[in-house]
Amino acid sequence: VIGATGVGKSSFINIAVGNNLTTIGHDMRSCTQGVQAVRCMYPENPDRRIVFLDTPGFDDTSRTDTDILIDISEWLKTTYNKRVKLTGLLFLHRISDNRMSGTSRRNTDIFEMVCGPGALQNVILVTTMWDTIDMATGSQCEEELRTDYWRSMISSGSRIARFDYTHQSAWKILSQFTNDALPLLLQKEMVEEKKTLQQTTAGNAHFQWLHQLVIQFRDILTAIRRQFSGLPEPSGIREEQQQSMAGETMADTDAKPLELNQPTDEKGPGEKVRRVLAGLRQWLSGRMKGGKRGEGRGSRSGVTGNRVVLV
Repeated sequence: VIGATGVGKSSFINIAVGNNLTTIGHDMRSCTQGVQAVRCMYPENPDRRIVFLDTPGFDDTSRTDTDILIDISEWLKTTYNKRVKLTGLLFLHRISDNRMSGTSRRNTDIFEMVCGPGALQNVILVTTMWDTIDMATGSQCEEELRTDYWRSMISSGSRIARFDYTHQSAWKILSQFTNDALPLLLQKEMVEEKKTLQQTTAGNAHFQWLHQLVIQFRDILTAIRRQFSGLPEPSGIREEQQQSMAGETMADTDAKPLELNQPTDEKGPGEKVRRVLAGLRQWLSGRMKGGKRGEGRGSRSGVTGNRVVLV
C-alpha cells in the first residue's frame, strides 16, 4: 500500500483487517516510519491469507522522499532476494486534492518507474476521501487523473477504484487481485542487474531531480551575491560538511568569507543577504520535503544532511 502521507494507507488496512493493528496518522506527523506487515484472512475464505505492507508515505513531515525511497527499495531488494513477489500494489491518492501538485506528480512518476511496465497490471489506483468533496467535483478530478496523470499506467493495465472507508469497499478493491505475482522493475534492476539505487530507473530520476534542485539553488545564490554591492562574487560555492546551512560561514575561494551570523547594520547589504539566504534555505528545505519544512538527505547527488555541497 503506497502513497503520500495522509492519503489513508493505514486506515485502508485497518478497515480491511477489521481492527486497529496499525496506527492511523490523525495528527500532523506521519505514523508509519518503515515498511510494516499486517497479516489477515480473506473474509469469505479463511484458508486464504493476505499480507498487507504499509509503507512510509512520500511527502512526509519528518523524513525526505530520498529516505523513503531508500527504505522501500531496500525492503523490495531484500524480499526479492528471498524470492518473495508482490501480488498487487495499491497506490492511494486523495480525490480532495483538486490539483496535482509538482510533488504529487513527481511521486507518481517515481512509483510508475519503480513498478515498470511489466508490473503495472498488478496496480490499482485508489482514490480516497470522497466524503470531503462533492461528487461532481470529485468525478471531474477522477476523470482528469484517468485521462492525464495516470493515463500511461492505465494503458499498461492499471485500474482505478474508489475507497469509501467501509470494510466492503476495501475487499471489493482487493478482490480484483489475482495470485499472479510479478517482480517490479526496481527489484529486477537491483537484484538481477546488480544496480545501485541511483543507477535504477526510479533512483536515477529522483537523484537527477535533486541535482537540478541544488544547481537551481546555486544559481539563485550567485545572482543574489552579484546584486549586492561590496560583496564578493563567488567563483564556486561550497559549504563544508562541518558547517550547517543554519547560518555558518559561506566560504568563497577568492575572497574573505562573509560571516552571516555576525552583527551587521540592519540596513546594510550583509543583513539583507543574511535574511535572503535564510529564506532560500527554508525554500530549498521545503522543495526537498515536497513543500514541507525539514532537512534534506542525499549522497553524491549534491545534498548531504542539511548542508549543500557543490563539487
